[in-house]
Amino acid sequence: MPDPATPRRESSPPPEDSYEFSDDHKESFRALAMSMTFLGVFTMLIGGLSAVFALGALYEGFTPNGVVIGASAVVQMLMASWLLSASRSLSAMMRTRGRDVQYVMEAIAQLRRYFGMTIVILMIAMLGAIVLVVWCVAGSGKCFGLMG
Repeated sequence: MPDPATPRRESSPPPEDSYEFSDDHKESFRALAMSMTFLGVFTMLIGGLSAVFALGALYEGFTPNGVVIGASAVVQMLMASWLLSASRSLSAMMRTRGRDVQYVMEAIAQLRRYFGMTIVILMIAMLGAIVLVVWCVAGSGKCFGLMG
């Protein structure tokens, strides 16, 4: 009897209860993985550029700006890593047999993190917009020359 702690080789036959997607389905997953990779790499580049701007702001003495931009860079890099991890899981599904469900579930776990962070960011932005409008209206009635 094989040791359960020993990892199973990819060439071993799939377990009886495994599910295998069709080639057409896998093509859809491949296209999705490519899009996620592109978006993840792009987000990683934007995060890196934001980190450079944060360092520049800190160097020039704009500490609050540097801290905010730096925090944004960290969030962008974190979200990029989740996208790239999900993409790798879907890509791995193309190379194996009998482990499709496992790889899809790994990708879903990473995408849940990504979309959860997106929801948090959108809620913070919406709250900030509401606070800004209330501040503008409750203040002098003029906000950046846009009102009244």
